[in-house]
Amino acid sequence: ELASLVLGAESDAEDYYGSMGIAGRGARGDEEGVHAADCCSALRSELAASRAPLRFERGEALVFGTSRMLNPHLYLLIRCLLMSYCIAILCWSLLFYTFEYAALFWFIYLTHWSLTVECVYLSLALWVAVVQHQTGFHWKSDAEIPSSTLRLMYTTWFFRNVIGPASFLVFLLFWTMVYAGGMVTPLTFHLHGVNAALMATDFCLTEAPFRVAHLWCTFLYLGLYLLFSVAYYFCQGTNEQGYRYIYATLNYADAERSAPTVVFTVLFAVPFAVLAFWMLRRFTGPNGPFPSPRPSPSPRRGQYSSDYSSSSAQPSSSSPF
Repeated sequence: ELASLVLGAESDAEDYYGSMGIAGRGARGDEEGVHAADCCSALRSELAASRAPLRFERGEALVFGTSRMLNPHLYLLIRCLLMSYCIAILCWSLLFYTFEYAALFWFIYLTHWSLTVECVYLSLALWVAVVQHQTGFHWKSDAEIPSSTLRLMYTTWFFRNVIGPASFLVFLLFWTMVYAGGMVTPLTFHLHGVNAALMATDFCLTEAPFRVAHLWCTFLYLGLYLLFSVAYYFCQGTNEQGYRYIYATLNYADAERSAPTVVFTVLFAVPFAVLAFWMLRRFTGPNGPFPSPRPSPSPRRGQYSSDYSSSSAQPSSSSPF
């Protein structure tokens, strides 16, 4: 009976991922990895206008706060470590600016904005994981998920769509446009490297979906920062060294230098970051080189959470976005 439950749950899981347009282990047959043609086809479907709204498809919310690679207890531990590490970096950088310059200057940089958003996201993601660990094993359909939990999931998903690509952008833009050589301090390495590694780890472990069409979340975030930087400039704001700009490459008094920065970020850096995290999620998902998902028993009742699949990928509930 136990064997039939396991095999049936695995079949349901592969049906679910197949409904998402992702081939499971049985569907792959002898083919390993992701073929270029399949990747291009998946990317075309990702860019469809119907994928732009922040809305779960059927079954996605049931596995949102879980991991296909780790058992629930280890997953919660790693989530707690990711959040703690990120908060430690934030406190470290804030204390450095407080004693070295002035705390107010800390808030003008995109690096620190992104670090704050990353801490918020990792905290929300841990919250979702705890909720699903406590009650989610008993959910048999999307309709059984409480509305308050769904709102929490949607909020977490939005922040994830923002900070995943944004963390990579901070890494990319700093080392290509801001860094001018010299010694790299441990804090600089953590702010412009470890931050992206934490989000890459998150994307590898969690079952939360990531869509290319949700790049509007990253554009919205960067647009808000751009408006802030413009307002800061016209309010005679300076950086900690007294210059009337936040970043030298974003000096509005020098349009010939700042315009290429904005164009490069909008046309290349943001799409590249979104595609990089989409490929990472695809590589570590069911179509990647890792084994197909096998349901894990509930720590409370010993039951397998196998009823999250469906034969068609349809929206499961209305979205607040």
